[in-house]
Amino acid sequence: MFVNIPNSIFDAKFTITGFTLLIMSKADKRAFNTEGNQLSPQMKSAISNLKIGDKLFFY
Repeated sequence: MFVNIPNSIFDAKFTITGFTLLIMSKADKRAFNTEGNQLSPQMKSAISNLKIGDKLFFY
């Protein structure tokens, strides 16, 4: 996985080496960290249990 920013004044590509997934619901918020460029099994499980109104943030 890589990031390409179209119409940028910089000719730069980024390689994803790790990221955090934050899931916010009305009841709580949960953060999942992973190394690499793919969703972890825990992230996939949390995403499969999302409810309407839950929010996802990748950073």
